[in-house]
Amino acid sequence: MNDQLSIISSEVMEMFYEPDKSLLVQRWKGGGLDEEKFKQTIQQINKQGERIATMGMKVVYEIIVPQFSFMIPPDLQEWAAEQSKEVIKKVGLQKIAVVIPTAIQEQLNIEALSVEQTVEEMAKIGVAYRIVGSEAEAREWFWET
Repeated sequence: MNDQLSIISSEVMEMFYEPDKSLLVQRWKGGGLDEEKFKQTIQQINKQGERIATMGMKVVYEIIVPQFSFMIPPDLQEWAAEQSKEVIKKVGLQKIAVVIPTAIQEQLNIEALSVEQTVEEMAKIGVAYRIVGSEAEAREWFWET
């Protein structure tokens, strides 16, 4: 079974949930992303996470596929982590994989670095994270023994 439940669909991102795998996938599109839209989207993600937790479901694994059109400043990285801390605990998140294609990893990309630093902030509450080159690599890491 590989059912995907659409959770968010906007000009900024698509997010869906695979309940049989306890997996949440965020695919950021850009969509004129700025600080205000970023904050609104983080709040929307957290609201949906609360909804998932209230329904008794878990999000053990999360894949984030960023769009590198917006540099997340350090104060916003900390804000996002602080806003997400309780929801991360409630849903039981254990692993986050951030998909950054190898070609971008090999370059000095400020936007990619800011995404990585944001996830590092969130990982401070005990969530494992890894930068991977593809969604397939993320899934492999999640289910390795």
